[in-house]
Parts: sequence; C-alpha cells; structure tokens
Amino acid sequence: MKDSAYKWWALGVLWVACFLQQGMRQIFPPLAPAIGDGFGASAAFRGSVMGIFTLVYALSVPFSGMAGDFLSRKRIVIFSLAVFSLGVMGAGWAGGILGIIVLYGAVNGFGQSFFYPAATSLVQQLHTDSKATALSILQLALYSGIILFSFASGKMLDVCGDWRVPFKAFGAMGVLWAVALVFLLRD
Repeated sequence: MKDSAYKWWALGVLWVACFLQQGMRQIFPPLAPAIGDGFGASAAFRGSVMGIFTLVYALSVPFSGMAGDFLSRKRIVIFSLAVFSLGVMGAGWAGGILGIIVLYGAVNGFGQSFFYPAATSLVQQLHTDSKATALSILQLALYSGIILFSFASGKMLDVCGDWRVPFKAFGAMGVLWAVALVFLLRD
C-alpha cells in the first residue's frame, strides 16, 4: 500500500481503537448502580472507581508521552489497547468492589494513559499535510465511543439483566482489535 493511502488506512484503524478506548471509559457509569446493588456497596464506591482510574491515568500519562517519543508508537498503541481491554474484560469477572477498583480503575486507567499520546503522535507523523483533518476525524471517534458505549452498556444491562456482560463483551472486542492491529498497522 502506498504511503498516501496508508496514512488514511492507519487513521481508520486508529479510529476504531480510539472509539474503543473512549467508549470503554463509559461502561462503568450506567452500570454503577447495578454493580453497587450486586455487591451491596455504598454509592461512595462509584467515586472511588473513577477516582482511581483518573489518579492512575494522571500519574501514568507523562511516562506514556515519553515512551511515545522513544519507543514504537504502533507497539504502544497495541500494548495500551490490550492492557485496558483486559482490565475492562477482567472487571466482568470481578468478585467484589476491590476487583472493580483494581481492574476497571487501575488497570484500565494505566492502559488508557498510553493510548492517546502514541495514537495522536502517529497520526500527526503520517498526516504531515493533513494534520488538522486527521486529528478531527480521530476526535470524532472519541465522542462516538462515549455516546454509543454509554447507550449500549445500559441497553445490554436492560436486555441481559447482568452488569457483567458489557464489561466482558467490550473488553473482548478491544483484545481482538489489539490482535488485529499487529497486522493492520506498520511500525
């Protein structure tokens, strides 16, 4: 594939990864009441899950930016997608609140912190003459993921009656896409 076509191909496959990344941030809020009821947890646990996510993300993101300057951005994107997807999927099997905090909060937050710096840097590297357009397309994935995953998580809970299903399903989708990126992205 020629470089002029590959840059748009890469944007497309990164769009899907960004869609998954941002969407997986939105699984927890619509499911939090059902998770809390299932574990008999107080409403305060909701804040601790997202608080841990944000803390781990904030502490990790400077290192992820440095890693993106020195390591393969393709590998960082794949690593990130695999880690946060495994964290989200694992949260579907959590046996208690601590499991949700560790898997969805910490593991997901750590994995997600490595995605955006490497992905946007890769897009900018490929789109030297179309950076603004490419980044705006990538940004569309962010909002699309937020909207669709919020709705889909709540709908899956309504249909299945089990808050674990969205975590397992969306986490598995992310793991599969991470494997696909090994073959779809160039170094």
